[in-house]
Amino acid sequence: MDILRPTVEELADLIEVAQGRRPADLVIRGGTVVNVYSGELLPANVAVCGRRIAYVGPREDLIGPRTTILDATGRLLTPGYIEPHGHPSMLYNPCSLAKAILPRGTTTFVSDNLYFYFSLGVEQFRRFASEQTCMPLKMLWAARTSTQSLRADEDELFAAEKVRQVLASPHVVELAEITRWPPVLAGERSMLEKIVAARRSGRRVDGHTAGCSYDKLVGLAAAGIDACHESIDANQALERLRLGMYVMLRHGSLRQDLPELLKLLRRCGVDLQRIMLTVDGSSAPFIADHGTADYLLTIAQAEDIDPIAALRMVTLNPATYFRLDQELGAIAPGRIADILFLRRLDQPRPEVVLANGQIVARDGELVIDLPEPDWDSYPFPNPRVPPGWRAKPEWFQVPAFPEWPEFPVIDYVSAVIPRRVDMRLPERNGFLDVSAAEGVLNISLLDRHGRWVTNGLVRGFARDIQGFACSFSASMEILVIGRDGPAMAAAVERVFEMGGGIVLLENGESIFELPLEIAGMMTRAPFEQVVDRTRELYRLLEVRGHPYHELLYTLAFIPCDLLPGPHLTYKGLLDVRSGEILYPRRELV
Repeated sequence: MDILRPTVEELADLIEVAQGRRPADLVIRGGTVVNVYSGELLPANVAVCGRRIAYVGPREDLIGPRTTILDATGRLLTPGYIEPHGHPSMLYNPCSLAKAILPRGTTTFVSDNLYFYFSLGVEQFRRFASEQTCMPLKMLWAARTSTQSLRADEDELFAAEKVRQVLASPHVVELAEITRWPPVLAGERSMLEKIVAARRSGRRVDGHTAGCSYDKLVGLAAAGIDACHESIDANQALERLRLGMYVMLRHGSLRQDLPELLKLLRRCGVDLQRIMLTVDGSSAPFIADHGTADYLLTIAQAEDIDPIAALRMVTLNPATYFRLDQELGAIAPGRIADILFLRRLDQPRPEVVLANGQIVARDGELVIDLPEPDWDSYPFPNPRVPPGWRAKPEWFQVPAFPEWPEFPVIDYVSAVIPRRVDMRLPERNGFLDVSAAEGVLNISLLDRHGRWVTNGLVRGFARDIQGFACSFSASMEILVIGRDGPAMAAAVERVFEMGGGIVLLENGESIFELPLEIAGMMTRAPFEQVVDRTRELYRLLEVRGHPYHELLYTLAFIPCDLLPGPHLTYKGLLDVRSGEILYPRRELV
């Protein structure tokens, strides 16, 4: 976060302009500043020097021959929006996402680093984070403490010393959502060392406290958890606020909780200064259809939240939370010049967007070129298998054993929550016959280098899929789903040929393919293409019986061992609540 702090030279120049001893680089005239500190609408001119605001007030004499002048007559000027909790890896990548959200007013994005750190390691991740600073969208990072699907090398990957090195990056502002909070309550030393490292370096500690009772929340608050985005009702939000946490109210493609949460919090008369708004890791179609912070502001105002109080929840409040309110979150001297031109407060999608003192978008369109990362210069580990490796159909079916009359099926009751249902299926050619059960499919988690496989059965995912394979998952392994062993094997081989991606096969033909060239998780394609391809994938799976609204999260969380129910992991089919391995993995080499 040191990258946002001013240099001595910047301060000297700001003072020169603020005192009228030299002209500004840019002046915005005739607008009305929405002052998020005082709650006022103040007619004022705004003078910018470099990337920072030097002056806000009535003066007209800060203009020189080289000063750019913007006329904001009849417009409201607000700070740029801040997304406090994002995941820039929902098939799209950070650069393509930036191009989509900058025109809608989001000028700062705090990003989960999981798949980038997991893929690149400490030094390469730090280089990648540094390269993103060339974008006008400020891409800040939150450092993970663990994966979302336990691995054999988990302790080495997320050793306290390595997390400490990541936290030392000037681009990292937070220890990311601590999903494995039971070890914190157990006093596990490695977890406590990571929290202490974050606090001593001035970074925040973000929690993921879904399902926590009040007594457990007390322990997590005592351990230094600063915030949580998992409240799904007003009581959960209130409990976290009362314990001193900041609360991020979520409304995105997976969950749409914001209207009800705000309605109840408003009835309780809750002070909103420790409330932030987030769309979390939403899919590309959701962002394209609705937006990000601009959409959340529309919802908040529809729930009779005071418009300036709502604005603070996406500007000043997150800036204060990240201890960056001297740099971001307001239009005031010394702050970075992230400024939006609005027609009205109840129309929060901006006409003009300034980031770092430069116009970057007008009327919903970028007016600058955003540099693309040199993806090939980073050692992203795409799914790869040895030469001559071939997938065998029998790898993706469950062997039938007489001593195993019933099999524990993954039965989906919502988009991401499964339950265990034990089912008796007939045997066919030595394997359990899924064709004999309505809506039951084979499902496997295959090592991304073809060394092992965990088999299972799934119900409630879709009615009839012949062969589907996907490298997009929380474990970054290959998900394989279907009724037909040869089609599943062919889909897997095609994913490996692409170096990662999503493939749907039917009647011997590929009817959908999306290469995911970046770590098998993200595509280099433009955001608009990601929107179109994601919609197409959703449609294809919907007509084949997928019943839920957010397919990507269903796929991502199949190997996630943080949610209740049975999940596929590198150890085998795991019952998360009991910790029991219901069916072990199979070694392929």
